[in-house]
Amino acid sequence: MRTITPPRTLVLCTLVVLAVTTGCSDKGAGAQSSASRSDHNETQAAGQETAAVQEAEQAVRDYFLVRDQCLADPPNTDPSCFDAVAVDQQLLNDRAALEYSMDRGSHHVGEVKVVETERVVEVQLSPGTKEITLSICLDGTDLDIVGSDGTSVKPEGNSRGRLLFFVRKHVDTWQVADTADDPEGGAC
Repeated sequence: MRTITPPRTLVLCTLVVLAVTTGCSDKGAGAQSSASRSDHNETQAAGQETAAVQEAEQAVRDYFLVRDQCLADPPNTDPSCFDAVAVDQQLLNDRAALEYSMDRGSHHVGEVKVVETERVVEVQLSPGTKEITLSICLDGTDLDIVGSDGTSVKPEGNSRGRLLFFVRKHVDTWQVADTADDPEGGAC
C-alpha cells in the first residue's frame, strides 16, 4: 500500500504559516509582557517611595526622642549624642544648641511630639541623592526649657507649629539634615 505524502509546497506553506502565527503570538505576548513589566516597575517604584516616606517620618520621630534626651542634661551630654539622628546642617545646629544650653545652664524637661505629617513636599530617590522633604506639625506643649535658677525660660507663644524637615538617607539610615519654616505658614 502506498502512503500519500503531501506535496512539498503544502508542507512548506504550513511551516511558514505556523512560524508567522507563532511569531505574531510571541510579539503580542512580548508587548503584553513589556507592558506588565512597566506596570510592575511603576508599582514597585511607588511602593519604594511610600516605604521611604514612612522611614523618613520615623526618622523625624526618632530625632525628637534623641534630641529631648540630649538636651535634658547638657553638662553630661557628649556632642556626639545627635550623630545617629542628625547630619549636615542639623547636626551643627543641634551641637550649637547643646553648647548654648551648657553655657546658660539650661536644660529641657518634657518632649516635643510629632503630631502628623501635613504633606510630603518632595521625594528624591535617585541613586546619588535620597532626600525627602516633609511638612510636619509639632507640639511642644509638654516641653519646658528650665534655666539655671530653676525657672522656665521657654518663650511665650504657640507651642504648636509646622516645620519643613529635610531628611536624607546617610549611609544606611535616614537622618534629619536640616529644618526650615514652612512657606505655607506655621499654624497646624
